[in-house]
Amino acid sequence: MDLAKGDNQEAQAQALTNILNDVFEYKAINTGVLVFSFTDELWKAGNPESQDVGGWAPESSGVPYDGTANEEYWGVLDVNRHKKKAFNVLKKFYNTLED
Repeated sequence: MDLAKGDNQEAQAQALTNILNDVFEYKAINTGVLVFSFTDELWKAGNPESQDVGGWAPESSGVPYDGTANEEYWGVLDVNRHKKKAFNVLKKFYNTLED
């Protein structure tokens, strides 16, 4: 499996888990977190009629899970608004928060 191309829900969910673990470990000094993005996006690069399977954003250092800054696949919902594995990661974190 080529982690650097297209949709990889397992890797995205693991990356989001790692990021949220770090944020919530230090919640006493954090004021919040923004998860980008709610839905996958077709228009970010290349053909706006379909999702591109790879691509590097200019001046990008990559993303935590695959080194490819392909924002078309960063949503917690896919382009058809179906929940991705990352959605369940968010749900788990926010349903288990303590006051």
